[in-house]
Amino acid sequence: MTQYIIEYFGGTKGDLLCRFLNGFDPDISPKRSNITIPPDIGCINWLKLANPHHLTIDRFEEVLVTNSHKYLSSHPLWVTHNKEYFKLLDKYGYKILKLRFEKKHYTTICIESNLKNRGGLVDQTGSAIPRNPLILQIQTMVQALRFQGLDWDTFLTSDLDAVGGRRDLKNAWNQRAYDYELFLSGNNEKREFIDYSDLYLNFNCGILNEYDIEEWKFLVRSSWCDYKENGYMDWDRPYPETMPKSPFGDVIENYIKENK
Repeated sequence: MTQYIIEYFGGTKGDLLCRFLNGFDPDISPKRSNITIPPDIGCINWLKLANPHHLTIDRFEEVLVTNSHKYLSSHPLWVTHNKEYFKLLDKYGYKILKLRFEKKHYTTICIESNLKNRGGLVDQTGSAIPRNPLILQIQTMVQALRFQGLDWDTFLTSDLDAVGGRRDLKNAWNQRAYDYELFLSGNNEKREFIDYSDLYLNFNCGILNEYDIEEWKFLVRSSWCDYKENGYMDWDRPYPETMPKSPFGDVIENYIKENK
């Protein structure tokens, strides 16, 4: 059986899509802005690590070997600039489906990611979330490292507490636009593409063929955040032409140069 890695940026409903395609319960959490809880794959899903320096080839292979689901979610696979990673994909029978989106989607995607990932292991009511705690903890650490510029080797657990309070939704474009451009403009080798609008707005993506489209529409409607400000889901909102660079973008650009 060919298995598929769905490569996506946080805020583009990758876990929701994978759960639906695998036939799993959606596991949407209303207390956390309708985030979809990632499925258990039998090990930590290291493919969710945003920084390619942390996604070692051993971690990469562990996920490929352990996962038994047909569809597996992954954050951007910058590591595949290193051809050794492609060899493992071929060895274990995986293909990459890359989720593409447009500038008009950037603000909504960024806000959705901020709202759903804010708070780590604590939901919006202040109660602990019991399910998949290890996976959620890893995701929280990744977010802390990315948004706060913390060092992977030295940050403390207490450093994670401030993750939720440092999101400026009014400037969502400036937070991620340059990173999105890096994701969309390169690293497209050996990938098939699926489109954000076709999946979540028009509901006519080919990957949905032979699935219950009405069920999918219901799940997508249930997954949007209950938020109406700062351009969220405003597809006609004007967007800036400038894209401020970020420390994370610098890390990625340097990694790409080192692996060419």
